[in-house]
Amino acid sequence: MSLSARMHKLFLSACGFIIVIMSACIAAAGQKSPADRYQGALDEKPNHILVEMLAYPEYAGKASGELARRGEKAVLDLIMAAKLKDESVRYYAISVLDRIPGRESDAALVAALLDDEAPVRARAAFALAGRRNPVHAAALVDALKKETDELARGAIAIALSEQPSPEAPESLLDTFAETGDFTVLAALYRHSATAVEKLEKILESSDDPLVRRRAALALGAFGGKSSVAALASAATKDNEDNPVRFAAILALAAIGEKNTLATALKDESAPVPDSLRKAFESLDKAREEIDKAFSDGDKKTVESLKKKLLGSPPSRALVPTISAYLTSKHPESRKAAAEILGRWGYPECAAALAAALNGPGPIDREAVIIALGRTGQADVVPLLAHETVSEDKKIRIAAIYALSYTPVRMARDILARLAGDPDRVVSGMAISCLSAFPDRRLTPIFRRALKHSNPLTRFSAVTWFGTYRPKPESTALVARIDRETDANVNVAIIRAVSRWKGQTDPVLLGRYLAPKHPRKVHAAAAEALGKYKSQAAAHALLRAFKAAAGKPEQAVVFLEPLGKTGDKIGLALLVKLLSKPAWQNPALKKQVVRALGHLSAQAASARIAKLLTPGTDEAVLIAVAEALGRIGGPAAGAELVSFVRKKEFPQSARRAALEGIVKSGNREGLVLVRTCLSDPKYLTAAAKALGEPETVLPHLIRHLKGDAMAAEKIDCIDILAELEDPAVNAALGISLQDADESVRLAGAAALIRRGSVTPLGKLDILKASRLGGTISKLEGIARFEVIRRIVKALDSPDVTVRNAARLVLARLAAPGSDSFVPPPSDDLSPGEEKERIKAWKTWFTRNKPRLTPMGE
Repeated sequence: MSLSARMHKLFLSACGFIIVIMSACIAAAGQKSPADRYQGALDEKPNHILVEMLAYPEYAGKASGELARRGEKAVLDLIMAAKLKDESVRYYAISVLDRIPGRESDAALVAALLDDEAPVRARAAFALAGRRNPVHAAALVDALKKETDELARGAIAIALSEQPSPEAPESLLDTFAETGDFTVLAALYRHSATAVEKLEKILESSDDPLVRRRAALALGAFGGKSSVAALASAATKDNEDNPVRFAAILALAAIGEKNTLATALKDESAPVPDSLRKAFESLDKAREEIDKAFSDGDKKTVESLKKKLLGSPPSRALVPTISAYLTSKHPESRKAAAEILGRWGYPECAAALAAALNGPGPIDREAVIIALGRTGQADVVPLLAHETVSEDKKIRIAAIYALSYTPVRMARDILARLAGDPDRVVSGMAISCLSAFPDRRLTPIFRRALKHSNPLTRFSAVTWFGTYRPKPESTALVARIDRETDANVNVAIIRAVSRWKGQTDPVLLGRYLAPKHPRKVHAAAAEALGKYKSQAAAHALLRAFKAAAGKPEQAVVFLEPLGKTGDKIGLALLVKLLSKPAWQNPALKKQVVRALGHLSAQAASARIAKLLTPGTDEAVLIAVAEALGRIGGPAAGAELVSFVRKKEFPQSARRAALEGIVKSGNREGLVLVRTCLSDPKYLTAAAKALGEPETVLPHLIRHLKGDAMAAEKIDCIDILAELEDPAVNAALGISLQDADESVRLAGAAALIRRGSVTPLGKLDILKASRLGGTISKLEGIARFEVIRRIVKALDSPDVTVRNAARLVLARLAAPGSDSFVPPPSDDLSPGEEKERIKAWKTWFTRNKPRLTPMGE
């Protein structure tokens, strides 16, 4: 064969090989993962692949950012995407079109107002709000008439209020008259000049009390002197529609119409409660104090007054006065006014904040947005949703934070969307705020959040998993063990994983004992392993201790958990540590003794007892006394009896020894402990150790009746509450007459735990929000009776009693609650309080037919 023929054949073979390779590559390309396709879209720049990525939550944010960057080049693909079946793709397509100006994108946004899904319609409306084009007004008016979803209606109302069109105010007023929608009312603040006359007619003629009440509040905000006649008529009308009357009275106060206000307050045909009347009578004095502080804008004075107002019961009468300073020229006054209104949480507060947000005056926008959320009113969600699409990142973050205070599904859905935002700060904030929502449907979002670049976001995700514990997700947390670098997140993972006790091998937690981790991680892992009564946990802790033995300050965190495992593998090592020079520091020695006490090893008893000498540190003596009590036995009992009799030892250590003496069963020691009941210094310790009702009850009653300190009496109450004796309730009843409120509250809590309803007749007892957790633990008839008393107190003529009852009821864990219901809290928003109280009222109504009250 000639050279040319051989070259020709070689060329054909090479071509064939290249074709095979190319075919394989093409076939492989058809099976690419979403990650590969996303990266390919970035490299090869096909828009349709990026549009396809909008369907994958983990890539939607990045794909949206890239499509927005491409601008007009991606418009046609995005317009097609806005018509696809997948709701998420349509939503993200509209979000990107919002950032690309032009006729084509405007037309697509208008068309999306008719989308089948409310979130898509709302997002399109928010986008049109930023366009401010009168051409869009007709489409928005038509959409507002047809809209039935609350979020979408609010979004369209906001968008319509932004359009420079004469059609806007008329359409908004018609919708408000029909629905009473709060967001529509807030949107009207932009058209206050043309809205007043129609609002006055609505106040006079509407059949819906909600619509009339909100119309009155609106007139108080921007109606001025021209609205006094309409408000005066509503404020003095002879009917039982008190919420409308009160709103009209508040509006008159806001306008400053004193004469008409005085007439309304004196009207006897529809009397105003004494509490509200007194509030208005002292209004001038309160106004002077607020005006003086807020007008000057001095930081210290404003802060002092703010603390005073927030520390006192909320006053509806002062809402108009404080609202005026939302637009103050002093930043400190603006912030303080917003915070006060947000924390008070009345509907009037929300109305005032909404007016400021949509008004022309200078405001601290972030503070007002957060305050709107803090009111807890579900009505404000559409307003906050609008702020989440702001171009100012600080405003967006403030709106996200505010949404976390409104525990409604609408807020949760908005935050879930924002969790995929291309901006890592915004998405991180949304995820952190979502952690307040106990909804298993959020699991995929938090699973992705475990890989977020922000440690605080990862911490929120781990905490959510640990709190609500969707069990299949334990593997997702375990997968982070070798990857996580932030110490706080690692501690959160340890605590979360340890809650799946029985599903997770202690060896996994043992990885956190490696030297590369800081001390706080070692301590958390050791504490978790100490709860496992297994040899594997003990071995892991012992290995970690030996690895750090050269540094006692680091090694000490492993000792007590090692003892708690109950495995005696480390017994000999712990005994040796007592005599080692490096471990003679009292803080270190105390931990060694505590570990030995947890092991309950009789062999260690004699060695520990040698530490009961006058020269030993007090903290170590207490640890020795407690350890010998745990170990028990005749020898330990004899050592403790001898120790208690020696007056040269500290009282605290001798008190700690009493319980150990009782556990040891030493007869001589029992006589000694009973003798201690007569000594006030040792009474509570001896009574707790003995636990014999017939022996300790007379001594505890005498102590409660005496002049002992409040802390000592509370200790007596705690001991009494644990005694099984019919006479205990009568003894606890003594505490309800004590001069110290903390003693009365402790006695009430103890009585309620025992099923008694006696404390519910005491006003100061009702004020105690901490009784909520106690009442939640009751069952059956006692539970029903306690709730019945509190529900009845909600209708008391005394506003103080009503507020106290509301406070206690709101602090109860929700009826029938499981791990997915937030626990009792002292920082519930007004919205959460309303939901909790509503749930209890429903429970009361349903159970009333089958439960018989125990009588007044």
